[in-house]
Amino acid sequence: MAEFSGSIQDIVPNRVSEEQMVEYLLSWEQEENRYAENAVSQKSARQKEALGECQSKMAVEKEIFDSEERRQQLDETLKEAAKQKELYEGENKKNLALHEENLKKFQENQKKLYDALSKNEQKKAQLVEKRRLEAEKKSKEAVGQDLETENQKLIKVEKDRMEKERKMLLIAQEKLKEEENKAMAKLRTFQEGVKNVQERTIATQQSEVEKAAKKLAEHERYLAKLKENEAVYIREQEEKKKRADQELAERSRQSKENEQAFDKETTDHIFARREEQQRKRVQEEEAREAIESEAANLELEKIIESKALHKKELSQILLDEKLKLEEEKRKQAEEAKLQFKIQREDAAKSRMEQEKDIYVREKSNRLEKLSKLQNDWNRYIEELNEREAEKSLRDVEKFQMFEEKRKEEEKRTFEIAEKRKEQQQKRQREEEQALLSAQREMNLQENKKVGVQRSLEEAQRLLALQEEHLKHEQKFKEEAKKNRQEKLKEREEAERLRLENERQKILDAERSKKESTSETAQSNQEFLDQQTKRLKEKTQRDGKKERQLHEERQQEEENKRLEAARKRKEQLLLHQNNIQETQELEQKMLMQSLKNRNEIIGEWDQQVEVYEDSTGSKCSIL
Repeated sequence: MAEFSGSIQDIVPNRVSEEQMVEYLLSWEQEENRYAENAVSQKSARQKEALGECQSKMAVEKEIFDSEERRQQLDETLKEAAKQKELYEGENKKNLALHEENLKKFQENQKKLYDALSKNEQKKAQLVEKRRLEAEKKSKEAVGQDLETENQKLIKVEKDRMEKERKMLLIAQEKLKEEENKAMAKLRTFQEGVKNVQERTIATQQSEVEKAAKKLAEHERYLAKLKENEAVYIREQEEKKKRADQELAERSRQSKENEQAFDKETTDHIFARREEQQRKRVQEEEAREAIESEAANLELEKIIESKALHKKELSQILLDEKLKLEEEKRKQAEEAKLQFKIQREDAAKSRMEQEKDIYVREKSNRLEKLSKLQNDWNRYIEELNEREAEKSLRDVEKFQMFEEKRKEEEKRTFEIAEKRKEQQQKRQREEEQALLSAQREMNLQENKKVGVQRSLEEAQRLLALQEEHLKHEQKFKEEAKKNRQEKLKEREEAERLRLENERQKILDAERSKKESTSETAQSNQEFLDQQTKRLKEKTQRDGKKERQLHEERQQEEENKRLEAARKRKEQLLLHQNNIQETQELEQKMLMQSLKNRNEIIGEWDQQVEVYEDSTGSKCSIL
C-alpha cells in the first residue's frame, strides 16, 4: 500500500501551478496600475477644464452688465471654451476607446487562460486514465482482486476531488459576477447623485434668470424716471431761453457803448505806439551808425597794420596785388553796409505803410461788425425759434432711438442668458459622460489619497484666485471713485470760473454805466444782484441734481458688482463640494472593491488549505 500511494502522487499532478497564479496576479495588478494612471491623468485634465470653465463662467457673469466691447470678448471666450470642450471630448473618447480595448484584451486573455487550463485538465485526465489502466493491469498481475478494489476507491477519490475543484471555480465566477453587480449598483447610485447636483445647478440658473428679469424691470423704472427728469430739464431750458433773450438785448446795447469806447482807446493807443516805435527806431539807427563807424575805423587800423606787416615780411613778393585785393574787399564791405542801410530804411517805410493799412482795415472791420451785429441779432432770434422746433423733434427722435436701444439691449441680454443655459446643460451632459467613464476606471484605483490632496490644493488655489479677483475689483472701484471725485472737482472749478467770469462781465457792465444817471445805476445794481442770485441758485440746483444722479448710478453699479461676486463665490463652493463628494464616493467604492477581492482570495486560500488537508498533496487554485 505504501508503494502504491507513492505512485499516486506521481500520477496525479497539481491542477494549477503556483507560477501561473503569480503570473495572473501580476497581470491583474498591471492592468489596475494602467487604469489608475489613466484615471489620474484624466482627472487632472478634467480639473483644468473645470477651472477654465469656472473662469469663463465668472467672466460671462461679469460681462452681462458691461459694454458691447466686453460682450464681444465674451463671444470670443465662449468660442474658445467650445474649442476646449471639443478637444476634451475627443481626448475622452480616445481614453474610453483605449479602456474598452484594454478591457477586451484582458477578457480575451482570461478566456485564453481558461481554455488553456481546460485543455490541461483534459490532458491530465487522459493521462490519469491511461496510467490508471496501466496500474490496473499491473495490479491485476501483481496483487489481484484487492488491488482492483483499491484502484476503484482511488479513482472515486480523484473524481470527487476534480468535481470539488470545478465547483470551487464556479463559486469564484459567481462571486466575481456578484462583485460586478454591486459595482454597477454603486455606479447607478453615483449617477443619481450627479443627476441631483445637476438639478440643483439648473434651479440656481433659473433663479439667476429671474434676478436678471428683476434687474431689467428696475432698469425700466429708471428710464421712466429719466423721462420725468428730461421733461423738467426742457422746462428749465425754456425759462433759460427767455432769460437769455433779455440778457442778450441788454448786452447788445452795452456792447455798442463798449465798442465806441474801445475804438477811441484803440486809436489813441495806436498813435502813441507809433510815436514810440519811431523814437526807438531813430535811437537804434544812431547807435548802429556809431558802432559801424567805430568798426570801420578799427578795421582800417588793422588793415594799415597788416599792410605794414606784409611789407616787412614779404619784402616785395606779390605785395601790390594783395594790397589791391584788400582794398577791393574793403570797398565791397562798405558797399554791402550801404546796401544794408538802404534795405533797412525801405523795410521801415513798408512797415509804416502796413501799419496804416492795418489800422484802416481794423476800423472798417469794426464798422462792419457793428452793422452785422444787429443783423446777427435778428437772425439769431429767428434761428432760435427754428432751433427750438428742431430740438423738440430731435428730442422725440432721440427718445425713440433710446427706446429701441433699450429693447435691443434686453433682447441681447436674454439671448446671452439662453446661450449660457444651453451651454451649461451641454457642459453638464459632457461632465456626466466623463464621470461615468471615470467611475469605471476609478473602481481599480488604489492611490486615491494623492488625488484627494491635489483636489484640495486646486480648490484652495481657486479660492485664492477668487480673493485676488475681489481685491482687484476693490482696487478698481477705489480708482473709479477717485477719478469721479477729481472730475467733480474739475466741474466745480470750471463752474466757479464761469461764475467769476460772469461776475466780472457784470462788474464791467456796471462800471460802464456809472456815467449815466443815479436811477439807471440803481436799476443796474438790482439787475446785478438778481443775476448773481439766479446763477448761485442754478449752480446749487444743477450740482445737487448731478451729485444725486451720480450717487444713484454709483450705488447701482456697486450692488451689481457685489451680487456677481457673491454668485461666483457660491458656485465655486458648490463646485468644490461636488468634487469632494465625488472623491469620497469613489474612495468608498474603491475600498469596497479591494475588500471584495481580498475576501475572494482569502476564500480561495482557505479552500486550498482544506484540499491539502483532505488529499495530503499541494495544489494552488486560481
